Amino acid sequence: MFSRVRTKIEEAATQLPAGALEPSVDDQLVPVAFTRIVALLWQGEGEPPLGVMTRRAEDLADQLRSVAGTELVRVYGGAQEEISVDVDGDELQFLGLSVGALAQRVAAADSRRPAGALRSDASTLLIEVDGAIDNLDRVRAIPLQIAPDGTALRLGDIARVERAIEEPVKAIGLVDGQRAVLVGARMGVDVRVGPWAEEVDSRIDQFTAHDGGAIAIETIFDQSEYTRARLGELMTSLGLGALVVMAVVLLTMGWRLALLVGAALPLTAAATLFGVLLLGGQIHQMSIFGMIIAMGLLIDNAIVVVDEIRKRRAAGLPASEAVEQTSAHLRGPLFASTLTTVLAFAPIVLLPGPAGDFVGYIGISVILAITSSYFLSLTVIAALAGRYGGEVQTSDATGRNVIAHGLDGRVLSSRFRAAMETGLKRPLLAMAVAASIPILGFGIGSQLGRSFFPPTDRDMFDIQVWLPADASIQRTVDAVQRIEDRIRSYPEVERVHWLAGGSFPSVYYNLVMNTIDTPSYARGVIVVDSAESTERLVPLLQREIDRGFPEAQAVVRSFGQGPPIEADVQYRIFGPSIERLQELGEELRLALQSHPQILHTQVS
Repeated sequence: MFSRVRTKIEEAATQLPAGALEPSVDDQLVPVAFTRIVALLWQGEGEPPLGVMTRRAEDLADQLRSVAGTELVRVYGGAQEEISVDVDGDELQFLGLSVGALAQRVAAADSRRPAGALRSDASTLLIEVDGAIDNLDRVRAIPLQIAPDGTALRLGDIARVERAIEEPVKAIGLVDGQRAVLVGARMGVDVRVGPWAEEVDSRIDQFTAHDGGAIAIETIFDQSEYTRARLGELMTSLGLGALVVMAVVLLTMGWRLALLVGAALPLTAAATLFGVLLLGGQIHQMSIFGMIIAMGLLIDNAIVVVDEIRKRRAAGLPASEAVEQTSAHLRGPLFASTLTTVLAFAPIVLLPGPAGDFVGYIGISVILAITSSYFLSLTVIAALAGRYGGEVQTSDATGRNVIAHGLDGRVLSSRFRAAMETGLKRPLLAMAVAASIPILGFGIGSQLGRSFFPPTDRDMFDIQVWLPADASIQRTVDAVQRIEDRIRSYPEVERVHWLAGGSFPSVYYNLVMNTIDTPSYARGVIVVDSAESTERLVPLLQREIDRGFPEAQAVVRSFGQGPPIEADVQYRIFGPSIERLQELGEELRLALQSHPQILHTQVS
């Protein structure tokens, strides 16, 4: 896809006016979160030496790029160094030089052109003049005038040459109010986060040990912690679901048959994961969600098969005949029930667009699990039931062993039979009772909130700040520092990180980094003590910042599930005139802003 985009951009570049900047395509600004973000903080005295911090950040980035499985490493908030030449205008005028002529002399001295070639029968070597400007002494030595006696007037004789920071800087990183340079590293999609994070920790420790100590390296985001916690929660839910299912089967069928039915759970889970692997998928929260949803459905086929074999064994049939007759008898009905479940979840798999990409694996996991359960129940589980199911020994209600044979169901069966007979005698009453349950469910459901992708439960949230388009980056920094003071007035807030001038390195999978080199923009991440604090603080801070900082436009938002969403409601106006589009966009923005439930509007 990106190759086609680059081709189109290159074709469009030929139509740009003279002097336009060369267009570029960045295929890394996709909504994929960085796996690790670290900050380099100055611990010494005086102002932070941004040039030194940026060079050390680049060195650390090179170290992280060498970690196996690393896909992308980038530096944010660093300073671009330059060589500054400060010369007195009067001296230039005395020498008969202008500023433009001096700049041409310096540019001409930066020689990187080949000076010839050395050829032999074995090879050809290009010869290049070593004249590149790579240090201050080389700049100071640039000749300006040569006297008749051979002496030369050099740039260093009339100018102060020093290394400086390019002003204004393009981005400023702030970590808990302190100037910082950020390094974000992202691992590949086929890499396990645990071993990768351990290797990154080892590289950072080695890097810190060789550093002088004046620059501290602090981890401000570690995706592996959230991944381990999330997968731990999901696996706990999966285990609890399996225990509940096993407990129900144990109480109703006894321990022997419960073990046979329970064998379907790990076998089906293994088959499902194998199917996900064959389809090129991954083990993530959506695939595990699908397995949790399918937990109660996985053992239905196994229960039916095991119970049917038990009945045939109790009737005196040998194990092989009981298994053969059961498989022949249930093959069709179980296939029909499995197919209806597969068709019920097929729309989730076929859901188009980003929503389908996000939730599709829930349906895939359920379909793979149900299909695997059908084949395993008629083969492996049926064979185990015939071999180890044994013959059920009948007993009266008082002497029944619950652990061996489960609860006595004769009382429940008699009441169920009585209810069925009443329903057959009074069909209208039966229909009314059956219809009341879904009607009651729809009535309760209508009172619930509706959100296809609800906010996630994470102990951090996102804030974006826009100032007027003519605002400098220092004005933006001053504004976000005052906003940070208001945010820190809440004791639940633990950390606040900003990047002024561009998008903060993504810490969540659907946060798009779509803003760069914009001095009037800043984006931050607020870390709080719990997910509950996030839910409480987001609306409070939105109202407080709107009232307390009218010169800025801020959006405070918790992380949400699903595909990237830039705004809750978006309108697009098409037409040939940019000026007219801007006018119409502003009219629409003002009309929307008057709505009482709309917080902010923007025109792009």
